Amino acid sequence: KQIHDLKDKYSNKIHDIRGKGYMIGISVDDALAITHSARDKGLLIVPAGHNTIRLLPPLIAEETHLNQSIKILDSIFKDA
Repeated sequence: KQIHDLKDKYSNKIHDIRGKGYMIGISVDDALAITHSARDKGLLIVPAGHNTIRLLPPLIAEETHLNQSIKILDSIFKDA
């Protein structure tokens, strides 16, 4: 739910969200720039092509970890 809230908040930067469960792809304009910003803030994500970032947290991730990831993504899209 929180990831879809980001799409609503940053609809000009997040074009689509695909996937189920923990495996999610987010369609953006510049996946590499977002990937680098996330890495600088301590969140490891990978690009899937030029315009998609892939989120694949471990299955043992706790809710606090997922919430922190959302906060980091929020700050990245706010600054982008």
